[in-house]
Amino acid sequence: MHKSNDPQMVTADRARAVSELRSSISARTWHGFAGAAGAVAAATLISVVLFGRTSLSNVAIVYVLCIVLVSLRYSYRPALFAAVLSALLLDFAFTQPYWRLSIADPREGVTIAVMFIAGVIIASLTKRVRDQATLAQRRETVTSLLYAMSRDLADTVGIELMLHVAKLHLHQAFGAPIAILMPDSTGMLANAHNDARTFELSSSDREAAEWAWRQQRNAGWGTDTSPQADALFLPLGGSLGRVGALGIKLAGVQPLDPWQLQLLRTFAAQLGSALERAQLAETAQRAQIQIQAERMRSSLLSSVSHDLRTPLGVITGAAGTLLEHEQYLAPEARHDLLESVHEQAERLNRLVANLLDMTKLASGTLQPQKEWHPLDELVGVAMNQVEHHLGGREVKIALPPDLPPLPVDAILMEQVLINLLENALKYTPPESGLEITARRAEEAVEVAIADRGPGVPLGEHLQVFDKFYRFNPNRSVGGAGLGLAICRGMVEAHGGRIWVEDREGGGAVFRFTIPIEEGPSPVAA
Repeated sequence: MHKSNDPQMVTADRARAVSELRSSISARTWHGFAGAAGAVAAATLISVVLFGRTSLSNVAIVYVLCIVLVSLRYSYRPALFAAVLSALLLDFAFTQPYWRLSIADPREGVTIAVMFIAGVIIASLTKRVRDQATLAQRRETVTSLLYAMSRDLADTVGIELMLHVAKLHLHQAFGAPIAILMPDSTGMLANAHNDARTFELSSSDREAAEWAWRQQRNAGWGTDTSPQADALFLPLGGSLGRVGALGIKLAGVQPLDPWQLQLLRTFAAQLGSALERAQLAETAQRAQIQIQAERMRSSLLSSVSHDLRTPLGVITGAAGTLLEHEQYLAPEARHDLLESVHEQAERLNRLVANLLDMTKLASGTLQPQKEWHPLDELVGVAMNQVEHHLGGREVKIALPPDLPPLPVDAILMEQVLINLLENALKYTPPESGLEITARRAEEAVEVAIADRGPGVPLGEHLQVFDKFYRFNPNRSVGGAGLGLAICRGMVEAHGGRIWVEDREGGGAVFRFTIPIEEGPSPVAA
């Protein structure tokens, strides 16, 4: 439940908590003193039984052992109390005159003094050892906590996940609600990550957080700045500037121990540096995306402008000739001009279709509408589309008759075959032939289109499927470098893969696979 913001109620709550804390400390202190008194009483009883009053040195040793045990079991003050009580009892019960605090023999006084000094020294050394052990344990705890957080932050990508990891570690270390604040779009601090470990900010909390962020100093609960706040806020910053603020809502009223405060500061420094690195990485990634977009835009404009200029020039020239000199042209000449217009219009149509398909692939909106189709049908449609480009070339088609129908989007798969055939026609000599083959490959059908061209240069077998990539851009071959990229996207949309291999004897073989899915009895669409 959120605390009230009324200063009088907050003061009353904290005063009550102070009283409860002091009572708890007092109870622990008196418990130590009672334990020391019981131990000294037991040592006295043991000494009386074992040595009586005849061996003062042995009794002193028993008391020294008692002081050692008290110092090991309790704190420094109960051990000092045990030393004083042992010296008094040694004088009162074991030296003459008995039952009086006086010393008749100076040598017995020396024994009592040595025992007391030894007890004090032992209590001091035990306290020092205990403090060093506690310090070492705290350092080990701090080191392990910092190492775990540094390791997890280094393995985490993205600001959102970093905030989740940081909150998890901070909550484990301090057991308190955490708030990590970062500037929003308006420049004001706001909770950057909300979960079950996040606390809501009051008006005083927001004031303290803003001050800590702007002044790069601690503010809020337990400090001189906005002490009425319910949480302590530390600045988050890196080497380049401010990042945000870290808030922790601690239970109780006492400020953090120095080592706890140092641990929290170290956590804040690590988190600030990690968030700064993440912000820089995101900025660099956005810049890289912008650079790639600019490069793609430039490549697209360059390719499209080049590929549009030729067909548009042909269409414009042919149309102008028909309009101005139609009455002087023979029927064969008019037919040739109209055929040129039709051919170049189809070329423009394919270019625009490729651009639209690439846009769909890049946006992830291309979803194949699968139906069952025989492969020979798809190959037949593709051959009809490129027939006027063959120029008398020989195309050998070898498709096994037992191939099963394929679950594909016919339009997309025909486009894959058309693009591969046009690519082979553009990059191979006019007199060379093509081969289209297929075979069953485990749970897929593998289709191959082989040519006798120059092949693909060594080391570029993967790059040829990138957008706008052309392995020899100086060649006078049209195209925007999108055909193979579209083929890869469409094949992968069907769950297959596409690659190119060198053909034995020269040339290249483009292969792609289409998985054979389980389904009802296939019927060709």
